Amino acid sequence: IIVIFSATWCNPCKILKNVVMERGWRDKLIILDVDIPENEARSILLNAHKAVPSMVFINKQDENFVLSGLPDIYNFLDEYFLKEIK
Repeated sequence: IIVIFSATWCNPCKILKNVVMERGWRDKLIILDVDIPENEARSILLNAHKAVPSMVFINKQDENFVLSGLPDIYNFLDEYFLKEIK
């Protein structure tokens, strides 16, 4: 599961949403898009409140981690889905 915290006023957040849709990543993995202003408490609980966009990766091996910023999130998702294809 991937949770992406974003804000409606955030241009990098809008770019990330478009890339996720264009690449079809949402069809291959559960990706939740959460608006920060309305869900600030959730972002604090997951330690994803320092910047938008922020992403929390939650997997079965209990290796959850947080990334912030468009380049880091995009690079992670791109590499993750390249591995899945191979």
